[in-house]
Amino acid sequence: MNNSSKQLEKFWLLTTRPSLRTFWSKHLTSQGYQVAGFTAAASSARSSRAEAFDVFCSPILMMPGIDGIALTREGLQIDPN
Repeated sequence: MNNSSKQLEKFWLLTTRPSLRTFWSKHLTSQGYQVAGFTAAASSARSSRAEAFDVFCSPILMMPGIDGIALTREGLQIDPN
């Protein structure tokens, strides 16, 4: 990340694969991001109602409970920006 770009504060990462979550959390943290890692869409959705975030990364399909598309739609209803 170069110094002229806007520093994003919160990056939410949702994946059911612990190795991916660990890798990306470490990498993004080293780049100055605050990272919250989630293993389930439901816990991520609950947190999105309580706390704002700048970037959200989720699989599109194949998650237990709710897929990434439905989760994105839910997030946009909470905060369309």
